[in-house]
Amino acid sequence: RDWSSDVCSSDLKMFNLRTRIRPEDDARNVGEHVTTGQANELHARVEELGDKVDRAAFLTFAGATSFDKIPASMFAKLDSLLKKKEGRA
Repeated sequence: RDWSSDVCSSDLKMFNLRTRIRPEDDARNVGEHVTTGQANELHARVEELGDKVDRAAFLTFAGATSFDKIPASMFAKLDSLLKKKEGRA
């Protein structure tokens, strides 16, 4: 059961519980990571876009701390978002 929708942040604060999830405990990080080639491609595209893409925000959205830790399940979505920023969508 997904109880996350039943608990709000004020409940967590009231019980003095931490709201930060360690990367190794984050369910989004379970499974395979992108290939080295995919990681390099995403990194290069983000760098090429410069100020159009915030690198830290991109990795946070991807659920990763670095490009090589991006879950493989996120690649298609990230590729699509970058295509929009690049004007190719």
